Amino acid sequence: MATPVKLAIVFYSSTGTITEIARELHDAGVKAGAEVRLLKVAELAPQAAIDSNPAWA
Repeated sequence: MATPVKLAIVFYSSTGTITEIARELHDAGVKAGAEVRLLKVAELAPQAAIDSNPAWA
């Protein structure tokens, strides 16, 4: 029996668009029989940069 594929999807999303894409990738991987983990990395931008960008609100 073949070893199942293990897939880690590591992503960052400030506005949610990449989160949606990561979830679609997750679902496709599971459907293909892979063991999939979604891993969202932490925000590294300074708070002042976040506060100055309305898209990050």
